[in-house]
Amino acid sequence: QAPRVGKGLTRQASAARQVSRTALQVLTLLADLERESEALSAGRRGQVRLGVFPSAARRLMPTALAALATSHPEVTVFFEQDVLLPLRLRVREGFLDLAVVYENDLGTPAWEDDLLVTPLMTEQRHLLVPVTHRLARTRDPAGHRGATGPADLGEFAGERWIATHCSPVFEQLCADHGFTPAVTMRTDDFDVMVAMVGAGLGVALVPQHVAAKPQA
Repeated sequence: QAPRVGKGLTRQASAARQVSRTALQVLTLLADLERESEALSAGRRGQVRLGVFPSAARRLMPTALAALATSHPEVTVFFEQDVLLPLRLRVREGFLDLAVVYENDLGTPAWEDDLLVTPLMTEQRHLLVPVTHRLARTRDPAGHRGATGPADLGEFAGERWIATHCSPVFEQLCADHGFTPAVTMRTDDFDVMVAMVGAGLGVALVPQHVAAKPQA
């Protein structure tokens, strides 16, 4: 499986440091960055312009931004949600200070030389199936329901798939396993995708952070 790798982008070399994997510490980095800036040293309220790709914006950022507001009330975060390439461009053009984006080895372009890239986390893609699916009915030796090891996508060649509108990684993974997926539903909202799978309408391949914390 190809990992989906979260990245933080910034044009300011002062932000180069080790960053842990949690979204809260990503936002703490923003506060540190702004605290070191000329604006805060002059006593003015700090501002950070942050861009985030959609699923991370939904799943990771609300709690992190709320925690940052509590721990660093002097910092104002201007938040934007967008897809990968526009976020990278806006950082390069100076419209954003920082962006939380992703990369993979199946389609994302190489990083530009004028971007400072700080790895934040690495995650696998997870296969979601309805509870009535044969995989969901299996149990591991400890009694947990569902498969515990890597899935062979080739076994799902005949399934109905739910995917995003632009999904080159998913399509390449399926091609690598010898089939073209029969996509019957497309949505760029992972919550909708999870709900569709839960309703038994198909199977889906999603980032780990989507599979780990379904939203109510």
